[in-house]
Amino acid sequence: MMKLRGESLNLRIFPDEVLRQACVPVEKFNTELHDLIDEMLGLMCLEGGKNVQNSVV
Repeated sequence: MMKLRGESLNLRIFPDEVLRQACVPVEKFNTELHDLIDEMLGLMCLEGGKNVQNSVV
């Protein structure tokens, strides 16, 4: 678990059911979303480079 901005990020690994859910389409790519993606990639690297699902990115 990685804490950023006071929130916890947990890496989800297949076959976690949440990875089967459709995500909300991105309508606006702003600084907040960019920062979240950077944090997600940082977490992925800390966990040994596991792949991020397309629906998450």
